[in-house]
Amino acid sequence: AGFSQQHLFGSAAVCATVVRWSPCLIGNAGEVRMTGKNIDQPTSANVAFVETGVRSGISQRLGRRALLNAHADGLINLTRWTARLDRVPVWTAPRFAATLGIDASVTFP
Repeated sequence: AGFSQQHLFGSAAVCATVVRWSPCLIGNAGEVRMTGKNIDQPTSANVAFVETGVRSGISQRLGRRALLNAHADGLINLTRWTARLDRVPVWTAPRFAATLGIDASVTFP
């Protein structure tokens, strides 16, 4: 028995740029979709969620047109929820979350 989970969300950030460093305020909002598998009463649920927090990033140029960005995010979940299977709680969204990311970009004339 178990469940599958999909996260569908959008993100917005407001950043300041200081040479190569960029501190940001960020927000994520979206939906978590869950579906029970191999359980007595399979159900599905959709839960809205909102997160807010800070991001610290650094940029490195890779030539004239390419750029590599790395960032670390610290987030607070403003909406908390619990996934249940057969009415038994199996997972609760944590109060705090952290993510790491790497972005690559190329500018065109």
